[in-house]
Amino acid sequence: MNGNSARYVGWDQRACERRPTMSKALGDVIIRPATVCVQLRSRSMSTIARLTLDEYDRMIERGVFERDRRIELIYGELREMSPIGDPHRDAVNVLTNDWFAAQSTADFRAKVTVQIQSPIRLPEQASSPKPDMSWIAKPVADTDSRGADQVFLVIEVADTSLDDDRGVKAQLYAEAEISDYWIVHLVDGCVEVHRSPQGGHYQSLTTHDRGEEIRPLLFPDYPLDLGLLFG
Repeated sequence: MNGNSARYVGWDQRACERRPTMSKALGDVIIRPATVCVQLRSRSMSTIARLTLDEYDRMIERGVFERDRRIELIYGELREMSPIGDPHRDAVNVLTNDWFAAQSTADFRAKVTVQIQSPIRLPEQASSPKPDMSWIAKPVADTDSRGADQVFLVIEVADTSLDDDRGVKAQLYAEAEISDYWIVHLVDGCVEVHRSPQGGHYQSLTTHDRGEEIRPLLFPDYPLDLGLLFG
């Protein structure tokens, strides 16, 4: 997860005035026919109902959110993600450049798309999280038909977001039966590997320190040397 712990966006009954159309000029946005009311005034945002993934997609398509706002949908609720600090950014760059780009082969790239801080769709959980890194099966054009079984690996980089990454995010990914979930713990200099999802929980948790290697469950030929992350 990016930066500090993400906060849930609250709701405000005043955002629920009846209006027949959608109007950003007045600062209020009503999405119909969905039972969703969003208030955009200054930098505040409110919701009064849990969103489906389709409703969330329509809000994005209609430009409801400001471009510089980092929003994700978790269990039907909007969450605003904090800005990324330098250590967090550096860790993501290491994962992207020093690990994936340095090791990936043409055969691997033909099978897997690596996403950086991009959404993955989990319709059954009414969620669209944006992990720091995810390995997704190709092709990626028809996102509606892609299940969690096509998400090979999810990685969250945690500093002050550790409680969320161990809590709601771990539950979410386990419920979606994502088989391999890693948390890069920047403060303690280790990586937690969560596997064997069952009943909304991961049954296996191992912790790996600097000097060790971790191999993705489905792609063991691409080990991550933790010395790259932690020196």
